[in-house]
Amino acid sequence: QSGAIVTHHDSFFSFDRHICYRTVSRKDSVTAVRLSVARLGQGFGRAASTMSVPVIPYAATAADAEEVPVSPVHHPSAMRNRGPITRKLEHVLGAAGLMAPNPAPLVAVEVATGTGCHLEAFCKAFPALVWQPSEYIPELAQPETEKSSKIGAARPFDGDRDRTLALIDKVGSQSNANVRPAVALDASLPWPEWPEAVRSLEGQAALLFASNVTHISPWETSRGIISAGGKVLGASGRLVLYGPFKKEGRFTTESNERFDTSLRGRDPRWGYRDIESEVVPEAERNGLALLECHEMPANNFLLVFAKQNPPL
Repeated sequence: QSGAIVTHHDSFFSFDRHICYRTVSRKDSVTAVRLSVARLGQGFGRAASTMSVPVIPYAATAADAEEVPVSPVHHPSAMRNRGPITRKLEHVLGAAGLMAPNPAPLVAVEVATGTGCHLEAFCKAFPALVWQPSEYIPELAQPETEKSSKIGAARPFDGDRDRTLALIDKVGSQSNANVRPAVALDASLPWPEWPEAVRSLEGQAALLFASNVTHISPWETSRGIISAGGKVLGASGRLVLYGPFKKEGRFTTESNERFDTSLRGRDPRWGYRDIESEVVPEAERNGLALLECHEMPANNFLLVFAKQNPPL
């Protein structure tokens, strides 16, 4: 369940998709936001599985045209998508009032940090937040067939707990005062089995973030992340899921459908999750409501969930 290997419809497995952009009007974006918020206020979460989720179109900016630097550590596509994700998080966290300095530091938890590419950008863009990275570490004793069914970082030292976490810490806690040491996390486990560094934040976290996890891991992993969101987030906290999804039971592109087929060929428990019939209902069961659904570059979505009041 790492953000570090397979993702889209390329012929190879990598962090993410090649980038494409679509410019839309600000009016369309604002309209979609109003629709989303209005439906939430009308009990949208309770009927989400039978309703079409309004999508906020992606509006490219000048920053999207800037040249992306080459990293010796991070995958090129992860370097490309971290800019758009960071800018979208600025909107999400700002709207929730989570970017201002706070007497008690607000903590953001990242699931499946991978090589720390997103973390490296997030901790600088959001200095008011303290970041808790994590990564799935395959047990060395697991048979090869079981190892291949879960996602770990695509690096030669996969399964080496110390070296995997040390790579994250090199760009994280060792270089930035607002980043905590990375912890090993199997998100498919029940909440009581999550690491203490995360469980100790119950009811307090400002953000739980996961990118490119839901389609390249068993559904139990996605359920674990959503369930954790219902427990770890504070009243104003946000669960943010980034990646490719099905919409209203359909793939958004033919290439997405082909990639889904290839993923299920590798492991039948993998595959694209449907926003309306799978992700939203699971969130509802854990006291979360879909607040916004953002279109992102390269056929991705960024889903923003908030605590329901009152919960279902």
